[in-house]
Amino acid sequence: NPNLSRRSIPNTSRTKNPKLHTIPPRCLAPEYGRPLPFPPPSIQESIQEDLAEEALCPGGGAVPGLGTWLRALGLQRYHEGLVRNGWDDLDFLSDITEEDLEEAGVLEPSHKRILLESLQLPK
Repeated sequence: NPNLSRRSIPNTSRTKNPKLHTIPPRCLAPEYGRPLPFPPPSIQESIQEDLAEEALCPGGGAVPGLGTWLRALGLQRYHEGLVRNGWDDLDFLSDITEEDLEEAGVLEPSHKRILLESLQLPK
């Protein structure tokens, strides 16, 4: 019987108390409704520091030593790919893998070997 099922489900549009389905104010955090800064101040500061650092290094913020190192090896053509993939600091290049080099565009096996062997030399 269709009338029976209609009676068993309460119709909220006919409810006399409109506040029945609202959250009581005591359940909301005090800062609710206040706009939040985005990104948070700590991240904003970090971004500003990074931008200031990059402004000191011409050439897209890469550490100048990367280009010098690649030129010394005759492999400066890989500079842009390495920087684009986040390998812009010689201090971290010791962690680079063959797969990382491939993602940066170093596909020639002899070039990968030269780069990896060069990174293994004592500084």
